[in-house]
Amino acid sequence: MNSKWLANDDIVNEMESFLKVYSQKPELVNEGGMKAPHMFACWVMLRALRPTHIIESGVWRGMGTWLFRKAAPQAKLICLDPNPHFRYHTDQDAEYSEKDFFEYDWSDIPKDNTVLFFDDHQNALERLKFASGKGFKHLIFEDNYPSTVGDCYSIKKALAGTGFSPAKAGILPKNTLKRRIKKLLGLKTFEFLRFVNHPSEIPPNEEDRKWMEDKADIYFEFPPVYKMEKTRWGDSWDEAKYPGPQPLFTEYHEKYSLFYEEALFYTWICYVRLK
Repeated sequence: MNSKWLANDDIVNEMESFLKVYSQKPELVNEGGMKAPHMFACWVMLRALRPTHIIESGVWRGMGTWLFRKAAPQAKLICLDPNPHFRYHTDQDAEYSEKDFFEYDWSDIPKDNTVLFFDDHQNALERLKFASGKGFKHLIFEDNYPSTVGDCYSIKKALAGTGFSPAKAGILPKNTLKRRIKKLLGLKTFEFLRFVNHPSEIPPNEEDRKWMEDKADIYFEFPPVYKMEKTRWGDSWDEAKYPGPQPLFTEYHEKYSLFYEEALFYTWICYVRLK
């Protein structure tokens, strides 16, 4: 399985065009949604892939949908989210559904030219296995948390063989769900999903990594633009605990200050190409 895909020089060459487009983004409160580091990653990857279809699982305010239209203007967008009342920006040409990715009929979608984008805080490996069974090839996972952090089972966790513990991620057990549900409406989307999705315990294993090695030919973690001294969790951002690609820049550049200011919103966003 290859970890190489896009060259750093090619990524950096996309910054000017991204920032020009991003300066025109809708005026909306996007807390809990993608920030500049991941919006830029999506911009670069979609422009490289040139999809005819984009399936977005997890719409939130709609900022991602807006960017996808800019990056792939001719693509058909299918946007899935069970909570459409949170959406602020609506793409007039997109198809919207409250169905889950597992529930949708994908038989008429051209698999080779479609990109699946997941920002739904679900079990990423289950999403990947289902997509593989349906014949999809190109997938982007926005929340690709390392082993010790994050509220979902990520591809990065699967490759590390560490499993996933909801208790360690701070997710409430089922018997507390009902009495807390009324308080959820005021929470950010990732907090809301922690209670509603209610992920299962996944023990450490090697089988998930072996499945990835058998079924995928590319696993590419998009590099951070800047890497800070501390993570959002307040500990050292070192390779032992948070392994990943080296940042694009090690020195501050004023014209790229947006990426520096929002550097802590990076969560190892990745691209997977299935065989």
